[in-house]
Amino acid sequence: MISVAEAQRLVLDLVQTTAEKESLPLLDATGRTLSQDIEAPFPLPRFDTSGMDGFAVYSGDLNRCSPNEPVELELSGETPAGAEPHGLLKTGCAVRVFTGSPLPQGANAVVMQEDCEIDEPNCRVRIHERARPWENVRLKGEDIDAGSVVLKRGEMVNPVSIGLFRSLGLQSLAVSKNPRVGLLSTGNELREPGEQMEPGSIFESNSHSLAALLRAQPFPYEIGEIVRDDLPSIKNVFSKAFEKNDFLLTTGGASVGRYDRVQEAFLELGGKVHFWKVSVKPGKPLIFGTLGPAFFFGLPGNPVSALVTFLLFVRPALLKFAGRSRPLPQRIAVRAGEKFENSESRTHYVRVRLNEAGCCVRSGLQASHILSGLAESMGVGEVPSGKIISPGETIEVIAWCPM
Repeated sequence: MISVAEAQRLVLDLVQTTAEKESLPLLDATGRTLSQDIEAPFPLPRFDTSGMDGFAVYSGDLNRCSPNEPVELELSGETPAGAEPHGLLKTGCAVRVFTGSPLPQGANAVVMQEDCEIDEPNCRVRIHERARPWENVRLKGEDIDAGSVVLKRGEMVNPVSIGLFRSLGLQSLAVSKNPRVGLLSTGNELREPGEQMEPGSIFESNSHSLAALLRAQPFPYEIGEIVRDDLPSIKNVFSKAFEKNDFLLTTGGASVGRYDRVQEAFLELGGKVHFWKVSVKPGKPLIFGTLGPAFFFGLPGNPVSALVTFLLFVRPALLKFAGRSRPLPQRIAVRAGEKFENSESRTHYVRVRLNEAGCCVRSGLQASHILSGLAESMGVGEVPSGKIISPGETIEVIAWCPM
């Protein structure tokens, strides 16, 4: 067996980023990987603007202002948001402005309207509070300078970045092509929902669990038919799947049982196995190989094992292919709410959730076939070999949904 880190390194050394790119509308690019840096064509804000409703002033005119001795200024105009700037502000004058209004030249502060009394018939405004220079002003370029890189090549376009891109006037983004992924489940015992159930048969679920994780990126996928545990059937289905996919993921048939024929079929098709078995629990019987330009992951059949190995090895490979600059799983440091102990030689990945205090605790029973605790979990907590993590100490968690 090889370590988790060594397996991840072998995978990422072999998988190369695709050279294929495409341009997508902003919303369609959400979750995709940028294929070029995004530079700001202009500063944000584009000009000095008011941060609230009030009066634009020169702060020096209010040096002697106090609640008991207000300063009266001439009201020389009004500038709504979206209007042209008022022009030069003369000493002793104020301009009524609103949130987002451009600041007139010569103004260096905005006094909120709650601190003012307006005498509209006489075009005067009485101000009861001093104003510090640039108080309540959103300065030109204070958010983003013109020409600055707002998101780098290799970063994910996340939902909250879309508003920034719209603010910069962008309508589309250049992103890397996503890999095409084939999903196959093997096993004589597997049935599709709606089919006749026989003694010893179970409903197949792994393909849809993995498909749901792929959708979160989003990676295009195709779920194939359930494959029987005989060599000719496996080879036939594999051959077709490798022709149209960049990655083929299978579940089941990857161990050492009499009916585990996945690796044999892969090798007979001309595939090369780069490793088999990783020092991880759950998920030890994992096959990683290549067949021509395509990549192959033979995942374990137990549902939890399949998802854990996907999280640790498959998703990083897919992200690397798609151009992500940081493809390895991101870990979140969380305070442990109970004791986690690993006396074995393999790294343990424990299904976890947050309790009412925001601390990390186990999510249900931990056997690799248990689905109830899996459904309640937020991700897996990593417990290295020989490690004891006591309550109050930090445990690193990898979330099911990417960040």
